[in-house]
Amino acid sequence: MNDRPPLTVTVAFERECVVLRLAGALDHRETPRLRRWANRIAGLSGPVRLVVDLTGLDDCDAVGTAAVRAMVVTVIEAGGYIVVAGVPPRLREMFGADSLLTAEAAVELLSSQAVPRRD
Repeated sequence: MNDRPPLTVTVAFERECVVLRLAGALDHRETPRLRRWANRIAGLSGPVRLVVDLTGLDDCDAVGTAAVRAMVVTVIEAGGYIVVAGVPPRLREMFGADSLLTAEAAVELLSSQAVPRRD
């Protein structure tokens, strides 16, 4: 039996940014769902400013890490801006993160940037 908490995804809009909060376990079973979110968000009109908040992530396997990296590529290729924030200390090495940027700081960073319009 799998005792890992299921993945929950919450979407919020804060200061011109889309904030995608992930909580629970991100593993190979949840990656198609994350891919769908990435495509939806990347498809929004104008340059998207996305913060992926991993603060609530309890567990993540290598496939889940690859899915977050693929989300970064999807958003950037669509002309958007993305910051992965709140990486829990136990997952920082897996994500290649050596410091912690909070979701609030990431929203502040992205919302203060002059972002060119796509027409």
